[in-house]
Amino acid sequence: MSTTVAERVATRFAAKDTTKTASVIHKALGITWGWLSSAPARMHLVPIDDEHRQLGAVVWLEDQGTRAFDVEQGDELPPGAIDGLRSWTTTNRTYVERRWVDFMQLRHWLKLSTFGIGITVTAYPEMKTEISRDVDLSICPCWITNADVGIEDGMLVIGVGREAREQTRIMVNRIIWEGNDDGSDAGSIPF
Repeated sequence: MSTTVAERVATRFAAKDTTKTASVIHKALGITWGWLSSAPARMHLVPIDDEHRQLGAVVWLEDQGTRAFDVEQGDELPPGAIDGLRSWTTTNRTYVERRWVDFMQLRHWLKLSTFGIGITVTAYPEMKTEISRDVDLSICPCWITNADVGIEDGMLVIGVGREAREQTRIMVNRIIWEGNDDGSDAGSIPF
């Protein structure tokens, strides 16, 4: 029985290991940091280059809705790698978080719902890492519905479908995660 070109192409791509698809966030000291497409539902960075991936190092950047910088199994990385990453992440936290928000959208890990004069933003809905935050819009003289809100380019957009000047935009990462950009106010972090 012969197969069509479409069937052969579909079979070839379906058999590929998608765990190797990665988002590159930062490169330093010969280590490429990012996350894999099969990443767990918790913001983190891991070495994604072939040389360092097998070391199993993970830097958790959130802990139950609070910004963190919690290192697991980072002892075998080159000297200064974690300190350099901590410094870079603190300076570039918004960039990392907005990239993670984009990833969350692709994975359907963000949910918006409205309640009269507010919006509930839920990260990782129905998972053990779920985080819900309410955005109070009581200062706005409006009543909103689910059709009025959306997420575009990492921003919560209130007034979807309206002209830009009539919209309100709020960075989603600043709604979801609380605390200092260096993660210093989350749990026990070995500084």
